[in-house]
Amino acid sequence: MTFARNDAFIHLAAGDGEVWWQAQIAEPVQPDRAGVSEAQWLRRTAEFYRTETPSAVIAATTRLHPTVVFHAVDPVATWHRDRIVLIGDAAHPVGAGQGASMAIEDALVLAAALRAEPTIAAALKAYDAERRPRIVKLLDAAEDNRGTKKAGPVKRRLQALIMRLFVPLFYEKATAWLYECTPGLAGNANARP
Repeated sequence: MTFARNDAFIHLAAGDGEVWWQAQIAEPVQPDRAGVSEAQWLRRTAEFYRTETPSAVIAATTRLHPTVVFHAVDPVATWHRDRIVLIGDAAHPVGAGQGASMAIEDALVLAAALRAEPTIAAALKAYDAERRPRIVKLLDAAEDNRGTKKAGPVKRRLQALIMRLFVPLFYEKATAWLYECTPGLAGNANARP
């Protein structure tokens, strides 16, 4: 990951000599993509990184997959009503690469709550009470990640230095809360394994 002048650029070797990359460029207005060719889009992206490391990766690009515009969507206030329940990105779009795992956790917590509670209303209340703190924490982490990618030149250099130290020494421990979850059991005394 490169914290570049215009947000973040991620690239990795995918095997067979391919490199997959993603440019995360924050713009206040969505760019008009109508009638824009892959070559034009690639040139436009290259311009954002013309003096930085990503420029070499972009220059070597021979094939571009369709571009996707990412939108940070506001959280949904109501996750359930009567017998309808939203899970995963439908309920809490986080934009942090955790949509599928959060949907699986939601489903497990919902199933455990439905099994443990005497009524659907009580189960939905228990589901909400267990999931909301974790989802709020993930939403906050996603927002922090987006803010980190909008650094000025001094902060970018400092972040690059810190990342070289932080990732190998502390990243696994700092993000363990994402992967050490036992959905459907935590915080619910009535849940049965």
